[in-house]
Amino acid sequence: MNIVIDAFGGDNAPLEVIKGSIDAQKDFGVDVTLVGDEEKIKKCAQENGLDITALHIKHADTVIEICEEPTEVIKSKKDCSMAVGMKMLADGEGDAFVSAGSTGALVVGATFIVKRIKGIKRPALATILPTATTPTMLLDSGANADCRPEMLTQFGIMGSAYMNKILGVESPRVGLANIGAEESKGRELELETYKQLKNAPVNFVGNIEARQLPMGDCDVCVADGFCGNLMLKLYEGMAKFFSGELKTLLTKDTKSKIAALMVMKNVKEFKKKVDYSEYGGAPLLGTAKPVIKAHGSSNARAFYNAIRQAKQFTETNVIDEITTAKNALAKVYHPDANAHKNIDTTAFMQEILEAYRVLSNPEKRRKYNQETFGETERVFKTFTLTPENEEENTGSFVTYWNMSNQLRTILNKSIRLMKQETQKKTLTQRVFQKWGKYQKEETIRNQQIAKLSTQAVQYITALKMAGIPMDYWSSDAMNWILVRWGQKQSVDYHTLFSRYDDYVEETLSNSEKIRLKNQNKRFHHNLKKLLSYALKA
Repeated sequence: MNIVIDAFGGDNAPLEVIKGSIDAQKDFGVDVTLVGDEEKIKKCAQENGLDITALHIKHADTVIEICEEPTEVIKSKKDCSMAVGMKMLADGEGDAFVSAGSTGALVVGATFIVKRIKGIKRPALATILPTATTPTMLLDSGANADCRPEMLTQFGIMGSAYMNKILGVESPRVGLANIGAEESKGRELELETYKQLKNAPVNFVGNIEARQLPMGDCDVCVADGFCGNLMLKLYEGMAKFFSGELKTLLTKDTKSKIAALMVMKNVKEFKKKVDYSEYGGAPLLGTAKPVIKAHGSSNARAFYNAIRQAKQFTETNVIDEITTAKNALAKVYHPDANAHKNIDTTAFMQEILEAYRVLSNPEKRRKYNQETFGETERVFKTFTLTPENEEENTGSFVTYWNMSNQLRTILNKSIRLMKQETQKKTLTQRVFQKWGKYQKEETIRNQQIAKLSTQAVQYITALKMAGIPMDYWSSDAMNWILVRWGQKQSVDYHTLFSRYDDYVEETLSNSEKIRLKNQNKRFHHNLKKLLSYALKA
């Protein structure tokens, strides 16, 4: 097993990284590869009398600094120690990766270099927190500030798998961070997540208030990255506060110092319990291979434990368990099981995208036709995502507004044609059909529906790739968002989705909300029906 380490990540690199790596290699019997400037690594080891002959070194020219944009790790700084290390992991030259460098750069690099587990929306930063009982995992603790319910549900699945495999917790209790314990509390995000977690393959125990976290009332605490990071920073600050107050209390006078000697063993145990270095680092859950984020100020002990953690992560097949649990959740929310529910599922969209991939590739489409129809001599057309007006700014919300309008027009046309197809035929029509007169009309209608379905797939794919959820494809939502975006085009239209939700919740009457819900339900149903014709084109 080869653990790849970013030798220049963190405040104390490379000296503390080298120290921790030497000890870990001896104790755990793993190969350790230090990534960074080879000359500087060897010089540091020599100056400090450290023997690194048992370690491997992979040269990297540069380092990505904390102050730099995270995206630089995949742009101008592809040769930095973090990027080179993750490339080794992705290429199979390592089994796990550890870094104490920039959190943002690590998340970006892990997403685009190491890649995510198939079906996982976003990787989450999972931090182990000490509690009055057993440690609790908090995720996401800062990787994703804005989240959707399906993302939080996946966080719960991933955290549960990790706590079971790494820390040996039997049936980990998964709680949802919220402002109250009642099911009805929270924003729309928490309300919908609560519903999904109840159906997820985890031991969900309901909402958890922040004050319950230090008491150990759950084993996995799920939160969006914004709230999670606030909770984590408050946790760290309070730990420093209490440690400082305790030190002051025990050293303020002679009497206190004598008392301190009597409880020193207990004090050391408490200090060890709240010391982040004992846990090593925070795993980035959701990546295709193990990635560990060590604390920026990690010492040799922290790097030592981070390598131990990476070894356990690899050996216990946590990623396989996450994949299995994710697949079980996908079955719960598969379109076949939710034909009459208004649910925008990952599985549904994956099916759509797969249909598009077949339709957009002549060779794949040829193979599909041969396997399905036994034919290869058919007309093949390649579709692209480029709007008809190539001069139009594809980043403009107007582009996607037009696409949604076109999609609804296509859907209305196809529904009318499908109604005609399913209408009960008159006696005359049945006679003509028997003579072959009516069959031509049916064939033409089917061809028209198939053509419309392929056009729909094109628009659906473009809208989905633009990050516009299906719930906002209705004319009500798109028109509302267009007006607000037009008023101030510098605003990212993605931020307007939640504002629209607030508008619906605060402004519309119950009857209007029901109308919108039914409208979306019909839209989803009709769209699924149309797409059944896509691969028959």
